[in-house]
Amino acid sequence: MISVADRVLWVLNGFGIKPLNIDIVPGPRYSLYEIGIDPKKLSKLSRNEKDITIALGGKGCRIINPIPNKLAIGIEIPNPFDLEHLSLSDLLSSDEYMQSTAVLPITMGMDACGRVIVKDLADMNHLLICGGLQQGKTSLVNQLIASLLMKITSDDLKFVIANSNELELQDFMNLPQNYLANDGKKDCIISERPNLYEAFQCVTAEMQMRNGLFSIAGVKSIEEYNALFVSNRLNPQNGHHYLPHIICIVDEIQPFLDGKSWDDMLSPILELTKNTGVH
Repeated sequence: MISVADRVLWVLNGFGIKPLNIDIVPGPRYSLYEIGIDPKKLSKLSRNEKDITIALGGKGCRIINPIPNKLAIGIEIPNPFDLEHLSLSDLLSSDEYMQSTAVLPITMGMDACGRVIVKDLADMNHLLICGGLQQGKTSLVNQLIASLLMKITSDDLKFVIANSNELELQDFMNLPQNYLANDGKKDCIISERPNLYEAFQCVTAEMQMRNGLFSIAGVKSIEEYNALFVSNRLNPQNGHHYLPHIICIVDEIQPFLDGKSWDDMLSPILELTKNTGVH
């Protein structure tokens, strides 16, 4: 760690930026170097940011100029080796996750300071995961599903999951009570394009039905609607019922398109998901 810090100091001095002090915040994959500099040098840092990044090793390096609420800049640099093996159990047993009040808590990993990142999927209409081959996209999908299952019961959470390679998500095949619909088979994961298209049509119809219930109840979101229902202010005899959140996951969408565009496949759902509890 000291040798990397010395390199940071050497590179900054080479660009005429003299650091006043440096603090190292080690993380499992990246370490953050908090560096105090003369505020008058911030503009010079900005002008040379790309060259400084290249001089520090390029790939994976990031400059934070300045660090919010601090009189310092930050430089994130990949560790020469992993300081800590990060497992799913580490994330799910963390205080950040266990104490989270999110409606749909999902663990995204750990930041450079070693803090577990927990987000609320309920605040997102959609989540797109991108990356190259063998970069961990499906592993992250597994992680997100596990995060939801650890805290939310099947009464409050239903899935529609599609993957052309069923082995990728096989850990979740034996949870029929957690799927929006299944035909009684052990395997509830969609692997054929016609079945996915039919499932999306059903989800679209579900969202239209929910919007109708919201209109009758005089509310605008699933949270407001369910609050009225559990307080016995909505009559089940009039078609009202408790609404679970629905999570639609397509791992590797390209095999399912079969000549159709992304918009043809998803646009009906994307237009209606807001506030209906479908993500």
